[in-house]
Amino acid sequence: MKKSLALIISLLLSIFFLSPKQVQASAPLTLGILKNDAPYTRNNGNFSFYREMTQRLQSELDQKIKIKTYTSAKQLDTALKNKQIQLALSDRSLFTTSMTLSSTVLYPRNVLFTLNDSKVKSLENLEHKKVGVVSPGVQTALLQDIGLKVTAYPNIMALVKALDDKQIQAAVLDNNRYQYFLATRPQRQKETSQTDKKLLARQFKQIKVPELTSEQIVFATYHNKKLADRIEDVISELRETGQLSSLSQKYFTQDLSLK
Repeated sequence: MKKSLALIISLLLSIFFLSPKQVQASAPLTLGILKNDAPYTRNNGNFSFYREMTQRLQSELDQKIKIKTYTSAKQLDTALKNKQIQLALSDRSLFTTSMTLSSTVLYPRNVLFTLNDSKVKSLENLEHKKVGVVSPGVQTALLQDIGLKVTAYPNIMALVKALDDKQIQAAVLDNNRYQYFLATRPQRQKETSQTDKKLLARQFKQIKVPELTSEQIVFATYHNKKLADRIEDVISELRETGQLSSLSQKYFTQDLSLK
């Protein structure tokens, strides 16, 4: 009887002390991303760099991670502060200073461009003028930081039409989509010889702006140093094993994991 009682007490103590830890260890993390954070998400995030990056993170942490999408940077930031999510992944410019940011996962490159017949030759020429982006790209924050007026468009075709119609004086795309657009429409490339004056005027020319290359994709946490340290270890592991470089090549045909 005493042995049975001792065994029952032992089992109860095991349940009392071990269960909370097991529940905590198995509880999934929730990662927040922007719904249409192109080019890192596609088809509302169903096929994307972000999704596969999350799968690698989940494997390394040995912990399930659920993805939750948001339509604005403010919603993403608020969800993190309110602990509705434990992690967020996007450009560092979207997060407030209260967040703990990881080391950089990707260093995306952006292109500021205008039409060949435009008088705009530098960033100074765009002061108080409209610059277009594809919504809700992270370029908006970058452009506003350097004092430009931003107009957002739902897709690249709408953006280019606005540029052709002089509704905006310049536009910004990430380098990946800019190069793809030119590859599918070679007549837009400034290097392409053209005799038709109208078509020549519609060719794109780039404006060099070092500030626009400062985009950095990072993980963000809020008052969770333990998780932040774990994320940092995973990023280091993915970088050292070449997985980060491989993912970048897969989705962007170039290694954006290097500055």
